[in-house]
Amino acid sequence: MRGYELTERGKIVIALLLVIVLLLLTVAILVITALGERASQPPEHPGEAVAETPGAGLISYVISDSPPPQGGG
Repeated sequence: MRGYELTERGKIVIALLLVIVLLLLTVAILVITALGERASQPPEHPGEAVAETPGAGLISYVISDSPPPQGGG
């Protein structure tokens, strides 16, 4: 069995893949660090975080017993 030799193109592809992996790892570490710092900081306006009402953003529907308008339904 003959040994495998890398061509110049193969070496370039491997080098590019390594660079991409290292860049992705760096970005992932920076994002995780930024999210961790953001989560550990207290809110800028502590009163606003508590003042949020439950159910805000929920849509309420009104159901009536009257028949629908003509052609409605």
